[in-house]
Amino acid sequence: DSSSKDGVRHFYADGRNLSLVDVTKNLYSTVPMHTSIDGVVAELDRKYGFTPPLAEIALSNVYQDIHEKAQGVSYLGQATAGGVTCHRLALSGKAANTELWVGVSDQLPRRLIATVKDQPGKPQIKVEFSDWNLAAKVTDKDFTFVPPQGAQKISMITTAETEAAQKTNKVTQN
Repeated sequence: DSSSKDGVRHFYADGRNLSLVDVTKNLYSTVPMHTSIDGVVAELDRKYGFTPPLAEIALSNVYQDIHEKAQGVSYLGQATAGGVTCHRLALSGKAANTELWVGVSDQLPRRLIATVKDQPGKPQIKVEFSDWNLAAKVTDKDFTFVPPQGAQKISMITTAETEAAQKTNKVTQN
């Protein structure tokens, strides 16, 4: 799920399809996506030109991904988040600078604050992670997308389709 000033969006991936729902506008799109969660993130970026907010947190090896993408890492010491003593890490990256709070005793993420570098006003994404359940009973049904009542299905346009449309518009405008 993703919430912002632009509305609420839900993302569903079941290994066969990816579905995106814009709750605010009551729209959805489903596209074939036969891949793992790691593959979904890469495929969305490659084919559609976007990555869902904080998708990196859902990767199978989040720490390896952070290590590969971070341009710099600094240790800021310990502090408490949600009643849990945490290590505070500052990560500098290409698109954002991030502060990640990781539990000292359980090594679980507890807080994340990302500051986007190339956006006007340098917006922040703030996430508090709590109520961890590492033994949750999860079934395939939990990942099955059912369109909301009355929602309108729309196409998800690829980056290639967008670029082709932009070229066509330039030709017709000249």
